[in-house]
Order: sequence, then C-alpha cells, then structure tokens
Amino acid sequence: MNRILTLLALAITFATGANAQPQAEKFGAYIIGGDEAAPVIKALKQKMQASKPFEVVTKDDVSQVIITIDCMARERPSVAFVCMYVLHFNGASLKTFMGGGLYVAATADDVANNFLASIAQDMVDRFDFINKDNLRSPSKVAS
Repeated sequence: MNRILTLLALAITFATGANAQPQAEKFGAYIIGGDEAAPVIKALKQKMQASKPFEVVTKDDVSQVIITIDCMARERPSVAFVCMYVLHFNGASLKTFMGGGLYVAATADDVANNFLASIAQDMVDRFDFINKDNLRSPSKVAS
C-alpha cells in the first residue's frame, strides 16, 4: 500500500511538473504615501497589478523599487490633484534614487496614468544607462 501511494505521488508530481508553464518574474514595487495621496496610490496600485511587469508588494515582501507618493491638500473635490513621486531602487544595503516627477491633473486616475508611464521610463532609462556604462568600461586585470 505504501509503495502504491509513493508511486501515485511521484506520478502526480511529474504530471503537474510537465504541464507547468514557466512564470515570468514580476518586478516588485512597494508604494507608500500620505493620506492626501490615497486615491492616487489606489489607482496606481490597480494599474500596476494589471500590467505585466509590475507587482505591488507589501512592506514585508521583497521589492526591487520603493515608490513614495505625496499630494498637496485639496480644499474641494473640484480642485486638481497636485502630486509627486520619488522612485528608489531598493538595494541590499542602500536605496538609490532612480527618478521622480510632479503632475497636476483633474483626477487621481490621470495622475496614476502619468506616474505609471514615468516610473516605467525612469526604470528603463536608469537600468539601460547602468548596463551601457558597464559594457563600455574595460575590465581591469591586476598586474
């Protein structure tokens, strides 16, 4: 009986492993901000979760970047959102500034759209610049 259960467990393991599709790794982003930025943060999180490369994570999860968002206080709902973000690479021992932006828009959704495009551009530009510098620098061999 134990032998049959072992064979069954192995068969299930191999069957599910053969059909499993490799999962593309998501780019973890931790988003924080003040109370005034709550509608923008909510819209940005929804847009990031819907996109392929990003995954919004909690403070306890591993994240590649930290996005800080803050907005000016709005006196009335008809007043435009005036918000800014700061993007940091979340390294093992320190955080590195990657970019930032300031946007004024009538709705939180418009601000989140602009932030998402700008954040993606900051990441591409920053990583692209670093990779090109690393490729161009000659390797130095100790004599």
